[in-house]
Amino acid sequence: MVPSHPLSATYRPIAARLHPVLVRATSVGLLLIVEAFVISMFLDGASLAPRSGVLVDFLRNWGAWATRWLVATAILFATFAIMRFRSQLDQALSSASTLTMPRWCLPMHALAMLAFAYLSRELYERPVSDIPSDRLVILWVLAAAITTGAAILAVAPLSLWIAVIRATGMLAIQAPIAGAVACWLGASVRNLWEPAAKLTFFIVTAILRPLIPDLIATPERFELATSRFSVAIAAQCSGLEGMALLLAFGVCWLILFRKEIRLPRALLLLPAGVVILFLLNSVRIATLFWIGDHGAPKIAVGGFHSQAGWLSFNAVALAICLVARRIRWFQANPEIEVASTTEESDNPVVPYLAPFLLILAAGMVSRATTAEFEWLYPLRAVVAIAGLWFYRDRYRSLTLRVSWIGPAIGALVFVIWIAGENWVFGPQPTTGMPPELVGASPLIRFAWIGIRIFTAVAVVPIAEELAFRGFLLRRLISADFESVSLNGFSWMSFLVSSLLFGLLHDARWIVGTLAGMLFALAMRRTGSLGEAIAAHAAANLALAAYVLYYGTWNLW
Repeated sequence: MVPSHPLSATYRPIAARLHPVLVRATSVGLLLIVEAFVISMFLDGASLAPRSGVLVDFLRNWGAWATRWLVATAILFATFAIMRFRSQLDQALSSASTLTMPRWCLPMHALAMLAFAYLSRELYERPVSDIPSDRLVILWVLAAAITTGAAILAVAPLSLWIAVIRATGMLAIQAPIAGAVACWLGASVRNLWEPAAKLTFFIVTAILRPLIPDLIATPERFELATSRFSVAIAAQCSGLEGMALLLAFGVCWLILFRKEIRLPRALLLLPAGVVILFLLNSVRIATLFWIGDHGAPKIAVGGFHSQAGWLSFNAVALAICLVARRIRWFQANPEIEVASTTEESDNPVVPYLAPFLLILAAGMVSRATTAEFEWLYPLRAVVAIAGLWFYRDRYRSLTLRVSWIGPAIGALVFVIWIAGENWVFGPQPTTGMPPELVGASPLIRFAWIGIRIFTAVAVVPIAEELAFRGFLLRRLISADFESVSLNGFSWMSFLVSSLLFGLLHDARWIVGTLAGMLFALAMRRTGSLGEAIAAHAAANLALAAYVLYYGTWNLW
């Protein structure tokens, strides 16, 4: 039986009333994300060029920034409303007459979306239309507003939204201002690229001079060269994007762990992390040049160039978390002793996440140390199996029985995956086996393919299902996730864990999210994690057979 959350007697009925609102908010949010993704594939500001008009010019020049401002405003309002006005929101919920969604909201949203799609086609694809350009922009904005408004009212009635705005005081004014400042800062960062690139070039040159005596540095073009290798440091290589990502991570970390850290002391970790990451970016570029100059240019500009930055970011982010946890000066309650090594080894979260995180780390390392073809892919299987073996005793309490349901759901996931692939990316080309494998000896070729299939079918499903279904889905239900049954369920945990699983698959995140939902349903239907693992393994096995039979290696 799943233990109830420790709510007070007065808060419990409020939480019960709020639950359907959270479910609707998550569902509508996912719907809007999918719609925005589809629309973004067809709307291109450049296609507005043949049109003329005051509003058309505004849309062309400021449309993207206006959208970013609206999104930033919504995120800031929601974040600070939850953080600073929790009691006021509870009071607004308790006094609301109804939380029921009006029946007309979703039909209105669908009709408005159809109108928005039609007007988008007129505005973006047809240089000449029966409707004047500026009037077309007005109708297009109106359709977008009705679409969004209907979605907002599908979450909660207008009376509740008005009560929320009243309960949060000046936040409704502060959030738009803060959103505008955030957009301005985002645009201003681009102006820092050149000076940041100059500083990066200076540091990289200082590192390489003692190592490569014949180095030729051309500051005017940010070029470094020898007779064997050359690179140009672009403005994007200045490290500002990674620094912005680290700041975003730091803000999320501050919000999630605000009760465990001491502010404003903990804020010092963010600029320190940014400086360290900037320096590590210079070290990354210097190492890239050294690798390329010493006979491995493909590895330098291939795997190392793309993965070393992520390795640095993960290292700095992890260091921030560890420093905040280990150094008492940053802790909100320094009198509480830091957990001992023995206690940390008993952390119930680690056995569920360790194999998955080891696979991610091994993937970064293997891609960073290879060129076009990832010869070190088997490293993922080695580290994951080591993690699973190390924590094998912790998995004995899990139900791992398997029936026909898991493989059947896996087959369905495979069909959805291929159908989604063809719908989004078009018919898959028959690229054939990579030339690196074709040129290898038969023993190496078949060994690599065999390990690749084994990893996809027997290792990855176990690691990912432990992380996403075994841990995350249950953790979103209760902090004491091990007390939650494997067939425990809530809409919030189901949707959020599936979406995060989908985002793991990059451009294929939509079908990845659907796959995560089906794997979760397999576990809930039988109360067995083994069923989700079997479904995942069956889908990967079918995909491996499809790749090998049709030669569509890009799916791997």
